[in-house]
This record gives sequence, C-alpha cells and structure tokens, in this order.
Amino acid sequence: MTAPRTTRRPAPPARRPPPTDPATLLDTMLRESGLGAANLLQRAGRRLGFLTVRELLFHLPRRYDDLREMRQLGDLVWVEEGTVVSARVRVATIRVEPSFRRRIQRTIALFEDPTGTIEATWFGRRYIERRLFPGAEIIVSGKIKRFGRKLTLDNPDFQPVGRDDELLHVGRIVPVYRLTAGLTAARLRVAIREALDRAGNGYEEYLPGRIREGEGLVGIVQALEEAHYPASFEGRDAALRRLAFDELFALQLGMVGRRRQRGRDAAEPIVTDDAADGRLRSAVTSSLQRKLDQDEVDLTSDQDAAIGAIRGDLARPTPMLRLLQGDVGSGKTAVAAWVLGAAALAGRQGALLA
Repeated sequence: MTAPRTTRRPAPPARRPPPTDPATLLDTMLRESGLGAANLLQRAGRRLGFLTVRELLFHLPRRYDDLREMRQLGDLVWVEEGTVVSARVRVATIRVEPSFRRRIQRTIALFEDPTGTIEATWFGRRYIERRLFPGAEIIVSGKIKRFGRKLTLDNPDFQPVGRDDELLHVGRIVPVYRLTAGLTAARLRVAIREALDRAGNGYEEYLPGRIREGEGLVGIVQALEEAHYPASFEGRDAALRRLAFDELFALQLGMVGRRRQRGRDAAEPIVTDDAADGRLRSAVTSSLQRKLDQDEVDLTSDQDAAIGAIRGDLARPTPMLRLLQGDVGSGKTAVAAWVLGAAALAGRQGALLA
C-alpha cells in the first residue's frame, strides 16, 4: 500500500519592501507602495483612474467643505437644517440599538459642551462604538437634522482632539473626493495624506524659476499640498492655478511639438495661380447667386482674407492644418467650396462634411 501523494503549494513570492526614496515611490504601483490599505486603493484606483502614488496625488478634490468654524452646541438651535457644522465636544454616552430596519443597527452618541448637548446617529457602523467612549474629547463635523424641536447630527465625521495639523476630516477645510464602492472618504483622505508625507516632497520641480516668477506660480510641492489640504482658500486657489497652468502648458508643448513635426512632414503643394483663383471665386459667387436668388453676390473682405491665407498654406510643401472659425451665416461654406475647387483643379480629392 502506497502513501497518498501530497503536493506542496509553492511559497508565495516575497513582497518587495516599498521604496524609501520619495522620488522612486512616486512611480510605484499602489499595491507595492506600503501605504495603508494599499490593495483596496489599487482596486478602487482602477475605477477612479489612479494606479501609482503619483496618480493618487493628482486625484484632486471635486469640492471643499469649510469646517473651520467651531460652533457652540447651544447656538445650533438657530442653524438651518442641512447645514454642516463643526464643534469641539465631550462624549457623554454612547449606545447601540436596533433601527426601524431590523438588520441594521444604529449607534447613538450624546455629545456635550458647556452650552448644551446634541445626539449624533450612525446607521450600520458598529465600529463607531469601538472608537468613541464616554469622556473622550473630539472635534465633530456633520449635517444638522431636525425632528420637531430636537436636533441631531447625521452620520458625522470626528477626530480626537489633538494638534490642528493632524485634523483631516473635521475642523478644517476638508477635501471632498470622487469615491467608488468600498472606498470611504476618510480612508482616501488618510491615504492621500500619507502619500503627501512620504512622496510629496520628492516631486521634482519641472517649471523653470523664471516662468514661475513671471506667472506668479507656487512650487509644485506646495501646490500638491494646498490642493488637497489647504490652510486657506487663498492657498487652495494658488495651488489650483498652478496645476491648471501646468495642464495648459503641457497641452501647448504638445501642440508645438506637433507643429514642428508637421513642418518636417512633406506634402505636394497645390499652387493656384491668379487665373485659377479668379475662376474659382467666380464659381463660388455664381453658386451663391443661384442659392440666394440675387443678381450679384460678392465675397466679403473676411472671406477674401481667409481664401488668401489658405491659398498660401496650400502652396507650401508641408501639410496644412487650419481651423476656419465664424458665426452662423458668415460664409464659411463658401470658403470651403473654394478650397475643394482648388484641390479638384490640382487633380486631388476633397470632402465637405456638414
């Protein structure tokens, strides 16, 4: 009798430690970055458009909530329903009880300060009970709801009282990001904060100093920091202005590169002499006379100028790329008809899409 054969599963490949060099970490895949919840970030990033630490840093907020003003609980009676408020409070009690939906429990905490009390409610979040305890001092931010004369905070965010620069979710200008299933706002804020701390300073400045000074732009490291966690709205605006400039600058560089490439490309010139130009203009105006049922139609000065510029472009040994812009009824089609006629006289083909 032979012993049953057993097979051993190959040992999983050893995970490489995340790079410690900030500049290297920028281009590291999220799952290998060592950031908190890296695997979750990788899965969510596929849907949201970021897979590396660098791309995560450019997942910018879609809006910002100003939660800097600390309210007294006794003053909240004058606040409109739906307003998001912040307050520094002490946890008086916390309990878990069934909700009107049998399978979902709700966690209810009673907060207090020297001026009054208010309840906060979370549905289906049992972990809240493990994070809050009576006597804890926290900063809480949430939306006011009214039930008759009673006020509550609906699913508020909170953080323990500590240094102001440690606040991410409350008591500051809070970034609000696009999310996807399984990725909470709090977890994404923590991940971006960690990415900024570990890799943000390694982002190399690529704009020359003379351009930054001439345009009044902040540095890229400061722009990334203030775009996600601004100390003021003025700082946020300066950061977003820098990032918008970079985007337009990159677009302009791409257009310059394509223009230079077209200059190196070759095209057979289409030369239209004065006689051919006259015949084409006559054909265009005759067509307009029939269409408009008028005895005499002349091209406008703008049409003449456009035809002259295009005529010069066609005569060059490089491809033409031109946008003809004008209001409705300004005569763009007449200019296009001249161009098609010039191509036909040279034995070429053209198409008019309308």
